[in-house]
Amino acid sequence: MKITWTENPLETRVELDVDDKLLLHERLKVEYLEDRLISTCIELNPDQRVNTTIEERVERARRALDIDFSLDDEEKDGQTLSQYLEGRAADFAQELMGKHIGDCTCVPCSCTKCRAESMLGIDTIKGLGKHTAYKIDAAFKGDVTIDEAIRRLEDYQPTYDPNSKWPRSDWEQHVPRWIEESKRAHAWLVAYRDEHFVEVEHEQR
Repeated sequence: MKITWTENPLETRVELDVDDKLLLHERLKVEYLEDRLISTCIELNPDQRVNTTIEERVERARRALDIDFSLDDEEKDGQTLSQYLEGRAADFAQELMGKHIGDCTCVPCSCTKCRAESMLGIDTIKGLGKHTAYKIDAAFKGDVTIDEAIRRLEDYQPTYDPNSKWPRSDWEQHVPRWIEESKRAHAWLVAYRDEHFVEVEHEQR
């Protein structure tokens, strides 16, 4: 595995070698089979399936387990389980080369990059909460260096838009929290820079 740290921590690239890809594939397989087992147990539970006969529950469980596909003996939608998982692993590997975006940055969706990193036991934005990550992402808007992003976070002062439909009194209630989030983002990004980029800067000088 090769991790290339970038000045914007949300864009750090994770390149997988053959063993990493195999590990990701196997962990995706375990996750898939666990989901099948959980679904099967739910279908067999009479408390979950009231007013059903045992025969009906067994048939539902059989479909949920999907044993032939789960054992890689049968195709579904033109793919075996192994082929399906290979495609999923390839998608995850591609996401690891991209940018964090999702719940980790206050975007209402899951972040595939976070999920892939978790499966591999790594965390390129460790200790960074979603609100501070959002502030860091905003600080890197435009073609700026990490030092410029740090200055933006240090000097952050929200400005009210007079054309906003949001009443100013409501907006002002959130200003202290936004400033505090920016301070935390500033401290995190300074520590990140000092860990990954200070030595490089000194060598260049």
